[in-house]
Amino acid sequence: MAELTVVEDKLGEVIGLARAAQGVTDKVGGLTEDNELAGLLEQMNEDARETEEKARASPTTWTARRRRCSTRPAKPRARPPR
Repeated sequence: MAELTVVEDKLGEVIGLARAAQGVTDKVGGLTEDNELAGLLEQMNEDARETEEKARASPTTWTARRRRCSTRPAKPRARPPR
């Protein structure tokens, strides 16, 4: 099995938490009769769905950036005077 990078591990956590938030807001939204609370829960559910989508799209973005950065020649940095 391939090793995960720290970023991939954290993205997995974000996706899991976002999915859990969606499930909880759906359940609680079905139990409440307060329209204001139901609206707030619906907004929270949408935020969690959006967060999950962004987290799922991130690995491809990171890979593209890593490739682009690795193809550039490294420039030596000048040391500041002491």
